[in-house]
Amino acid sequence: MNYGYKLEVFKDFYLSPQTHPYLHHKSSSNINNMKFTPFEDFLGLGTNNGFSCISVPGSGSASYDTFEINPFESKKQKRESLVHRLLDKLPPETITIDPNVLGNIDKTKK
Repeated sequence: MNYGYKLEVFKDFYLSPQTHPYLHHKSSSNINNMKFTPFEDFLGLGTNNGFSCISVPGSGSASYDTFEINPFESKKQKRESLVHRLLDKLPPETITIDPNVLGNIDKTKK
C-alpha cells in the first residue's frame, strides 16, 4: 500500500464531519505503512528511506489499565508471571525438591 508523500490526520472524525485536517505532514519519501504507538502520542511511518516517527498530540490513550502489571508483556512473560504469582500464594514450607515428598501427607502435623 502506498500513501504518497503527504499525510493528513483528522481529529474526532467519527464524532462530527471534519472540514480541515488536525495535522499535516510532508514526508521526504513515499509512506508505505503507518501505525500508532499504543498508549503514546506517536505515529510510526514506514517509508522508502526507512522509519520515521511523528508526534500527534492527543492521539494516545491517557488511561490504560492500571491493574495490569505490564500491559506490554508478551505471551511468555504472561505465563511466567502467572507461575510466579501462584508460587507466591504457597507457603514456603510446602515447596520442596524431594520427589519422595510429593503427593505424601505429613500425618504427624495436625
